[in-house]
Amino acid sequence: MRNFESDVRFYGWDGEYYITGFPVILAHLSEVLFNSLNLMTAVAYILIVVFLILTYRSFVKAVIPL
Repeated sequence: MRNFESDVRFYGWDGEYYITGFPVILAHLSEVLFNSLNLMTAVAYILIVVFLILTYRSFVKAVIPL
């Protein structure tokens, strides 16, 4: 998005504009995914620990494979 906006400023467009299209959608989605990467990793790790505890029925046996 910043690249598109800098290109518009470079060409001197003074009017209103909206940047749209598939590249904008992909840029927004990748930004959202990158910003929530740590949260998704933590949630996945917690779910893995919970499933291992349910499978082995012991906290020690569930933590050893990790």
